[in-house]
Amino acid sequence: MDFLWLRDRGLSVLFENDEIIAVDKPYGLDTHTNEAKDGQADFIQPGLIELFEKQRGPLHVVHRLDRTTSGVIVFAKTLEAAKKYQGFFRARETKKTYLFITASDLKTANRSRTGASLTCDAPIIRNGSALEASTDFKRLAVTDDFALWVATPHAGRNHQIRIHAGTLGLPLLGDEKYGGEKFPFICLHNRRIEFPNGVVIESNPPVWFENLELLKDERYIKALFEIDRRNRLFANSARCLRWVHPKTNGLDYALDLFDSHIVLSWYGERWSETDEKMFERLAESVGRKLLVKFMAPKLKASAESVPL
Repeated sequence: MDFLWLRDRGLSVLFENDEIIAVDKPYGLDTHTNEAKDGQADFIQPGLIELFEKQRGPLHVVHRLDRTTSGVIVFAKTLEAAKKYQGFFRARETKKTYLFITASDLKTANRSRTGASLTCDAPIIRNGSALEASTDFKRLAVTDDFALWVATPHAGRNHQIRIHAGTLGLPLLGDEKYGGEKFPFICLHNRRIEFPNGVVIESNPPVWFENLELLKDERYIKALFEIDRRNRLFANSARCLRWVHPKTNGLDYALDLFDSHIVLSWYGERWSETDEKMFERLAESVGRKLLVKFMAPKLKASAESVPL
């Protein structure tokens, strides 16, 4: 299968110098492209590094983030720079700060208190071996339904934060693999990386990390989630963008950004006052005017491609 790659100059960069380029990874993208197996996949999702190589030329992986993690990811421009920054990670000279949300919390008398601190030193089991790992945790905020925590891992084991948070009774929201409550996505964000040479790179978290109450409205949060994914990949200069595709998560609408307007294409059977209020709220939150097009429901099934 052949693909047409476009050199999109609108891809978003967090930091760049002569050695590295740091980008704002969206949820749902792997670091590298996952190839189709036995011709079973009709659509191959490109990896983040391949997208940026089309724009910037050859790059080298310094570290990785799971598909289900958003935030800071760093690539090196040369092999020498890759070895240098990979060395920082191997020597544990790099400080990584993650944010996560849990719908669980320790059942203690201090549950409602912010500032609680914990450490997990449980080994990570891989291929029958127990790998040393340690993660510090601190609670930043709590509501009746959710709690926001910051995690600082002192090793780079695969799924380390997810495993250690689950071990402490704080499984990530959406992370059913490690005991978290069911949710449309896993709430984990790489907020900050600090290198020993003074380079500090930060990524602003999705809006639901700043307002936990948004998580209570699952339909609304799905729209915010899709908008956040695309806004991380494309620079703020992008003025025309497909924000939400109707085939995504079984949604019955599409959202397109056109400069100062949001165009809502509605494929649902019924349009209610609740729908109207939700999309008016969404448009207000992103500072855009809302235009609504009512589409025939059968057209929804004709959409064949799912964009980044």
